Amino acid sequence: MIMERTSSHTILNSFCRILRDTCYAVIRGVSTVMVSYSSWNGVKMHENHHLITDFLKNKLHFRGFVISDWQGTDRITSTPHKTYSYSIEAGICAGIDMIMVPYTYTEFIDDLTSQVDNKIIPMSRIDDAVYRILRVKFTMGLFESPFADLSLAGELGKQEHRELLPYQALRYLALKMQKDGGGLVGELLLPIVLDL
Repeated sequence: MIMERTSSHTILNSFCRILRDTCYAVIRGVSTVMVSYSSWNGVKMHENHHLITDFLKNKLHFRGFVISDWQGTDRITSTPHKTYSYSIEAGICAGIDMIMVPYTYTEFIDDLTSQVDNKIIPMSRIDDAVYRILRVKFTMGLFESPFADLSLAGELGKQEHRELLPYQALRYLALKMQKDGGGLVGELLLPIVLDL
């Protein structure tokens, strides 16, 4: 019983930290949120209308757009892609604005179009998704300057930067543990043994 309470308490503390960080990010104006593959109370996150629309968009007033994880809508059903029509409807109606469909995109487009035409997915949901995506793109200036500045591309992946990564990660964890008083991060990661 004590172990169960401790475990539940740890999970609750972890959830509260995630919730706090999410609220802070939304208040600071984060533009995109990616939905995870996980489930909450038995509901896959990609179909969780309560968390995506009711909580994130309506209660927290998130103004950016929500993007699926890689093939995330496919994984709504226990056998991925089994009832694809249902997965598309569930994901879009839950509030996902942009779906990552790497392979079956023609099937996705045809199915989504059919569901909108047949009023299974309301056009207002599509309008909201388009509005959110365009708003972020306009805010970022992507219509005025659509291409990235490649002048620093040669700096990416340099060995000197890769060598700093383990130290920066440890520094971040140490600061996080100090800020959070140890908590779940400290319980899961200590002692740290780094063989460089």
